[in-house]
Amino acid sequence: QPDSGYENCRLRVEAWFVNDRALGYAETAVIPAPEIIVKCDGEELFPSKRDFLFALGGNGQYYGGGYKAAPKALPDDGLIDFVCVDTVSRLKFISLVGKYRRGEHIDTMRDIVTFRRCRSFCICAGKRIPVNVDGEIILMTDPEITVLPGAINIILPKKAQDT
Repeated sequence: QPDSGYENCRLRVEAWFVNDRALGYAETAVIPAPEIIVKCDGEELFPSKRDFLFALGGNGQYYGGGYKAAPKALPDDGLIDFVCVDTVSRLKFISLVGKYRRGEHIDTMRDIVTFRRCRSFCICAGKRIPVNVDGEIILMTDPEITVLPGAINIILPKKAQDT
């Protein structure tokens, strides 16, 4: 059986790249929790290793079917919104999905949600881990994601004028 890299995985990092509501950066990583260090702008986010249900980093608010995962994210502010949700029971998770979908988790679930804005973040595992970038799984070692302000120019059509 091939090594998928998903054995004993506990951290999942997700967001969406382009959808019908937002343009944004996305990354997903699934990492064995005992071996990770999360850094935002070079600073360790947590003083000790922890278990996470999932985490996400993005500059767009929505991903995957309309989940408002990063409700404060702006695609043009030069920052990544990084959100970690602690591991919870399945019953508690089910009760929280609605708040997560509506983007209420940042302000109403502070006991289990960590929110930071940064210019870069790194998932330091010291080994190759599966990372989902816009739906594609790529094995990476210590992926570091950095915002490049103004790196993409987007041309939009002029608004239709009433005649």
